[in-house]
Amino acid sequence: MKRTVLTFLLSAASALHAAEPDITSRKVTDPLLQISSRTKLLPEKDDQSFRATRDEAHVPPVYRTLWNERNVILLEPFSEQKPAQIDFSAITKNNKGVLRLRARNHPQGDFELEILKDGQSFKKETVGANQWKRYTIPFDHESVVILNRANGWHFEFGFYAYTISQPR
Repeated sequence: MKRTVLTFLLSAASALHAAEPDITSRKVTDPLLQISSRTKLLPEKDDQSFRATRDEAHVPPVYRTLWNERNVILLEPFSEQKPAQIDFSAITKNNKGVLRLRARNHPQGDFELEILKDGQSFKKETVGANQWKRYTIPFDHESVVILNRANGWHFEFGFYAYTISQPR
């Protein structure tokens, strides 16, 4: 009897653990992202010069490859005053881990990136120079929002790739 109860409890605990989503998988996390942007992907005519392969069927639409990064999300501000954003909070508010973000500008412009944690500015800087910039954002049950702001209203597209890891 004791063995049966123990087996049942261990099985129940294992089932609960297995039901937790794998937040290290983009297949799990991408649909949870709240993305607000003026555009989805750039015109197909740009794909060759950007070394891009698009996947518009993916949720959200991504570039499968872009400048040697994989699964890249594009943001474009709505206006000079209203930024575009990726809200990771559906993932980060319920978990502890590290968000590793890579950001890059459009070759003809730059933009202001701001990372918010629980509504407070964690990092703010201009992204330009046509190279990927890397950011490490630890989170512990906190909201994390990425803002892509205009700073001159000239090609302020932001390209973003990310991974999430959890502590072991």
